[in-house]
Amino acid sequence: MKVLLVNPYIRAGGAEVRIRLLIDRLKQHPAIDEVHFLTFGQPAHRSEENVHFWRTLKGKVERVVERLIDKFRIDVVQQHNFQEIGTRAVVAAKRKGVPAVFVAHDYHALCPHYFLVNVFRAIDQPLCYEIDEEKCSRCVGYYEFWKTKKHREDLEHCDVGVAASKRMIDIFERNGFLEGKWRVITPWVDVDTFKPEPGVQRKMQCCTLNNYLPHKGAWVALKAWAIVSKRLPDAVLQMQGDVRWLSQMIDMIKTLKLRNVNLLKRMEIEKLRRLYCESWFTVVPSIWEATFELVRGESLLCGTPVIASRIGSIPETSAAGHVLFEPRNHEELAEKMIDLFLDPEKAGRLAKEGREYALKTFHPQRAAEQFINLYDELIGG
Repeated sequence: MKVLLVNPYIRAGGAEVRIRLLIDRLKQHPAIDEVHFLTFGQPAHRSEENVHFWRTLKGKVERVVERLIDKFRIDVVQQHNFQEIGTRAVVAAKRKGVPAVFVAHDYHALCPHYFLVNVFRAIDQPLCYEIDEEKCSRCVGYYEFWKTKKHREDLEHCDVGVAASKRMIDIFERNGFLEGKWRVITPWVDVDTFKPEPGVQRKMQCCTLNNYLPHKGAWVALKAWAIVSKRLPDAVLQMQGDVRWLSQMIDMIKTLKLRNVNLLKRMEIEKLRRLYCESWFTVVPSIWEATFELVRGESLLCGTPVIASRIGSIPETSAAGHVLFEPRNHEELAEKMIDLFLDPEKAGRLAKEGREYALKTFHPQRAAEQFINLYDELIGG
């Protein structure tokens, strides 16, 4: 079996991390003869064993995909994320009679701002779940809305859509996108990299990662910390996120007169893993329609429980190792944080159960098997 994966980038966010993990698993599977990966860039090609990495320019996607299908006898084209390189690849695949799969890592196919909410007004902008032509064109701009609509029409040619949860599927289908064609494949995490570090001691600290952005709920965590730090003056909050939002975070910390808050920049994997392992728990305070937060899986694999907002796909992928709270409710979050800090037995139980759950649920091999079963079904059908 030969599969072509398509995505605009190779090194960017969580979707790209998962694509690399999936490629690593697919290339080792006996059912896979070759894996091809196409991305944007100056035209180039390199190979690693049975994996071929290709780059092409915008406007050339359809032609390149058709050539790859003809030359290598591609069996399945799988598009990750939502941009021109992927949508045109789907059109090319169907023109050649090859099954096409759309893997939705976010809601960009519905909204150009990715999350069905303008992220720069996320603090006071209510989430919207329905596509409304007049409302959407005002929010994101006429051109962006109609460009998104055209790409979505291309993706309607896909045979199957893959989403992280039933919640995601419900939102896509209520907007009439790929109705009746969806499957749930739970996202996967790097189980080889994220694991407990022997000899590392837990500290009276918790961490939040990649959440300086408004829709990630950094402000919720800081308002909760104003309560937690008064009750537990020795506790430390470690926060890591996009440096472009660092000044706003500093201003908020000063306004709330917070203590024991460390603002961290992007870290190497080894330091990130150690931060997880040293923390009592990880906080994921998202206020947007979360699809999947990599940090939850990484934290659980390191043996660190998670306190997360009850929103989006999170409830469906938090069967163990999690404590949930209502989105935006900083007072409830503070209560959950204090409770876990003061209950080592509960934290230890959540850590053990969470790691076992993550190894089973978020393992990339499990995801690879599910994708291969889907390919077999498409090719055989």
